Amino acid sequence: MARLVLIAEGTVREDTQVGDIVSVHDDDVVLSGAGYENFTILDVPGISAKEVSELMVSIAPKVSMAFRLNTTPAGTWTLEQPEEKEVWQNPSDAKWYFVEEPPKFRVTVKQASLDPSTIDTLSNPKVSPKDKLQTLQGLIAHTYGRNSANLTEAKDLNT
Repeated sequence: MARLVLIAEGTVREDTQVGDIVSVHDDDVVLSGAGYENFTILDVPGISAKEVSELMVSIAPKVSMAFRLNTTPAGTWTLEQPEEKEVWQNPSDAKWYFVEEPPKFRVTVKQASLDPSTIDTLSNPKVSPKDKLQTLQGLIAHTYGRNSANLTEAKDLNT
């Protein structure tokens, strides 16, 4: 069983929102006590933490470093370093954007879609693991674009 630890109302801090996925564990990890009492724990029997982690990686956008080379002629030595900046690629339009303020957590569970019937689907042992993963895929979204500071297009990379 996969166990997702989500930001809840009592644990929201700067750069986080309700539903951000803090960690994913298998059911052999005890998630109780003072450290977890204010988080939401979403149990999904029938699928492993590894499967959920792989799904999260597939949803999170590609992140890379972009470099602006110095203006010296090719092949000459200089003490000037190239400028570098982190960028992310939006899966919806395949464009690159600058990461001005990196999100604390890369993926989140969309709270609007986390209703009681969805929770019932995820916790129901009669629902197939494939259907649970498909349901989770519809619930999870990356967090890079939710901060408007990270929506400055890296136009040179998109030509």
